[in-house]
Amino acid sequence: STSDDSYSSDEIIFDIDLRSESDSDSGSDSDSDSDSISSFETCTICYEDFPLKTLPTVSSSCAHDPSACKTCLSESLIADQSCKILKFDCPILNCDATLEYADIHRLADKSVFERYDRELSRSFLKTIPNFLFCGASSGCDYGEELQNSATTMSCATCGSVTCVECEVVHEDVTSKEALQQLKQEMKRREKVQNGLKEMQKVVLDVRELAGENRDAIIW
Repeated sequence: STSDDSYSSDEIIFDIDLRSESDSDSGSDSDSDSDSISSFETCTICYEDFPLKTLPTVSSSCAHDPSACKTCLSESLIADQSCKILKFDCPILNCDATLEYADIHRLADKSVFERYDRELSRSFLKTIPNFLFCGASSGCDYGEELQNSATTMSCATCGSVTCVECEVVHEDVTSKEALQQLKQEMKRREKVQNGLKEMQKVVLDVRELAGENRDAIIW
C-alpha cells in the first residue's frame, strides 16, 4: 500500500529544481552585495567613500590605482600652485609623479589652469635675455626687453616700478630684503604643503589600525 506522504518521482525532481533556483538566486544577491561594496573606494585625502568609477587617474606616470576624488585633487592643485606655480606633484602619499599639461587641464579648475597656462607662456618669454615682466602683485602681464644698464622698469600698463635685480615691486625695502621676504614666503608655503601630506599619512595609519571600526573614529 502507498502512504499519503509519498511523492512521485516527478514531484521530487520538481522540488529539487525549485531549491536549486532559490539557492542560485541567493548566491546572486550575495555576489551583488559584494560587488556593490567593492565598487566604492575611500578617498585618501578627505576619507569619504565614492563610487570607484568616479575617481580619476591623477597621471599616467602614477603607479597606484585611482584613490582620490576629483574635488580633493583639484584643491591640491590650488595648494601646489601657491608654492611652485609650474610644477604640480601627485598629492597621493608616497607618489612622486609630476603632472603633465594634459593632467592639469583635466583635473584643475578653470582659474588654476588659466594661471598655469599663462605662467607657462611667461616662462618662455623669460628665456629672452633682459626681458622682464611687471612685478606688481595685481597680476599685470606687461613686459619688455630692457637695456643692459637698466636697474628698474616702469610698467606702461599699471605704472608700477619693478626692480630688475629681484623682479618685484618694492619701495620701503632693499632688493636684498625683498628677496629674503620672498624666500621666507616660499618656505612657509612649502611647509604647509608638506604638512598636509604628513597629516594624510597619520590619518591613514589610524584608519588602518581601526580596521572595520574606522567609521567610528571621531576626528
